[in-house]
Amino acid sequence: MTPRGHALDQMRVERFDPVNALFHSPTEYVFPQLQNREAIIPNDVVLDKMLEEFVRGEFGSQRNPEPPPSPWVIEDADRISIGDLKTYLETCENELVFSGIASGIIKRSSGDTIAQVRDLLEHPILGNVANKKYNGSLLDEALRNCLETKKRLCIIVPGFPFKDQNIFRTQCGAGHVDLAEIALLVRLHLLSIAIFQVHPYGMDWLIVTDGTAYAPMFRVDQQAVKRYHERLLHLREQLNIYGTVAFVDLEEVCHHLGDNSLGEDIFDSVKEAVASGLERILDRKGEIHETFRTLVRGIKWNMNFRDVAADLSLDRELLWLLITAESPDRLTKDNAQRWHALDELAVKSAIAYAAYNLTVRILRVFENVFPSCLRGTTHAKADQIAVPSLGISPWNGVALAESGLLGSTNVRVEPLYKASRRGALRAYYLEDDVDPFFYSVSSVS
Repeated sequence: MTPRGHALDQMRVERFDPVNALFHSPTEYVFPQLQNREAIIPNDVVLDKMLEEFVRGEFGSQRNPEPPPSPWVIEDADRISIGDLKTYLETCENELVFSGIASGIIKRSSGDTIAQVRDLLEHPILGNVANKKYNGSLLDEALRNCLETKKRLCIIVPGFPFKDQNIFRTQCGAGHVDLAEIALLVRLHLLSIAIFQVHPYGMDWLIVTDGTAYAPMFRVDQQAVKRYHERLLHLREQLNIYGTVAFVDLEEVCHHLGDNSLGEDIFDSVKEAVASGLERILDRKGEIHETFRTLVRGIKWNMNFRDVAADLSLDRELLWLLITAESPDRLTKDNAQRWHALDELAVKSAIAYAAYNLTVRILRVFENVFPSCLRGTTHAKADQIAVPSLGISPWNGVALAESGLLGSTNVRVEPLYKASRRGALRAYYLEDDVDPFFYSVSSVS
């Protein structure tokens, strides 16, 4: 990272190589000092609106109750090697970029770099159709600036925290990385090299991993977060895609803003003020209360309740009932007490989660620290570029590959309980892993 209190930007420079008597023009990184880092804490009215917008963007407002899943059937199938993953990457590059989809798109809008990049970003496989709603002026301005200044295009995407510990979504530990994560990294890599075919200075993805920040909120061990990130980096390097996909830690980025005039960490001081404001306004009833309850529902689905389920003697069916129930009103007395125990944990985490994310927005952390980057997202928004979609965010589910074959377009991501409704599952493992790397459906239910 850059020196604390400074941004990270890129600049095209001219250099002379006296040994070879040649001029060359590499990209170098510069570290301008951050200005106006301190922010005005929003009043309650503004904070209400910010919370509503944040929750709508992250969790929506729909309630879709489903019956509890039946116990799934999983049988061991086979093991694959790193060599198989490399073959998967090569297949994707050949079929989707060099002699496939990307080449056709590039030829169709030949000569117009901005139109070509737009077409690639909006493609349902290489990009995401949600990008048709992306603010075109932001992309056009960024691309024109990159072309004029001969810079690389960079898109920054928060994500890849740790493997979801909801037992209905995954059955592995929080430190496990499977094909779901790797398939998205491959798709990001593919989009990058496809855009490089039309944008001569290239494109980078900067992943801001948020596991260190979110682990306490979702009751995940920091050592598991560390293992998750180390495995991500290891597999990225094994596939040799580190030239297009880079990682940086969200906590490090947020605290990079430095200290305020009182010597306090800027991010922490604003976050504490926002958390206090949220606690103050959440006592009210009405729309803001309903918005917050939507957030709490989403948090429950992402929290690690595995130890709590054991302590409270919750079987799968009862745990499903407790995390999907809107209130304890229709529960037995004992189950109502259990519901309140889970809800209390979720409410506390929801305030912390909202305060953290709203502080990132208030301080414009990404825009200040990475001024040349466009914002990307796994949750499609009009002002952010949506990454390629494999179903759901890879850390929230497991990978399914049709017939157990790793093809360029047949990998999707689903919660384990939904995948199991397709039929009995076959588990495939990467080398000597204990947890499955991906699944296939062996029979139709």
